[in-house]
Amino acid sequence: VVVVVVVFIKAEDKHPCPFIHGAPRLAPGQVIMSGGGGGGGKNRLRGELLVIPVVTGSVAIWQGKKAPADRTHKWTVYLRGEPATVDLRYAVQRVEFLLHSSFSPPTRVVEQPPYEVTEFGWGEFEVTIRVHLLNGLEKPVELFHPLRLFHGLPNHQDLNRTPVVSEFYDEIVIQDPPEQLFKLVKGTGGGAVHAKVLPPSKVSNLAVHYTDMSGKEREDLEAITAARRKIQEEVDGRHLRYQELDKEREGLAMEITKLGGRA
Repeated sequence: VVVVVVVFIKAEDKHPCPFIHGAPRLAPGQVIMSGGGGGGGKNRLRGELLVIPVVTGSVAIWQGKKAPADRTHKWTVYLRGEPATVDLRYAVQRVEFLLHSSFSPPTRVVEQPPYEVTEFGWGEFEVTIRVHLLNGLEKPVELFHPLRLFHGLPNHQDLNRTPVVSEFYDEIVIQDPPEQLFKLVKGTGGGAVHAKVLPPSKVSNLAVHYTDMSGKEREDLEAITAARRKIQEEVDGRHLRYQELDKEREGLAMEITKLGGRA
């Protein structure tokens, strides 16, 4: 079972995300689950977890007043490891980027890092990023990134050549992973993940815009814990209310019995 834990840390997102065509499909802390895939689904390691930290992001630069109306911005959408120096090839076979249907072709496949697609455009939309794990041992995992082009609100767009950077931290959590995938990622000893450092030739030119996500995990866990606590309090409150209603019903039944009626 693949669980995508989406924490949605907005890095360098000091301004609200304007007029996205369709809101992000995942709320903070929401979990997506899908069934096991591929040929490695038979021999699964019960009780084991594989956690693959990733970041989806985009960088957009306004091209100036003389740019064509349909090419106002140059943008790049990407998937990277966290930390950014991690070579995701330890777990990822290829990445598909599903762009807006107006782009030709709308689906772009990237098999080597950096996993990114660069285009020119004028509008914001949601990009689907489909991650294929090693050897197809699990079904592809889909992440969603809202492409941002502007710094300001829709009615107050700040057009300048300062790059618009938007990043989200995600975790792909593989629960009860296929034994073959587990060994490929962690080795036969089941120790630390076999993540290597990206060679210089595979480092993106956009790395200067990446945001340091270190220290964010604790904040995210605290936020998730607080949300769970609130939900539990609501559940407990409703449970108490149901108990009170049961007592009221029993009391009414007794009153009806005393009056000679039927409960």
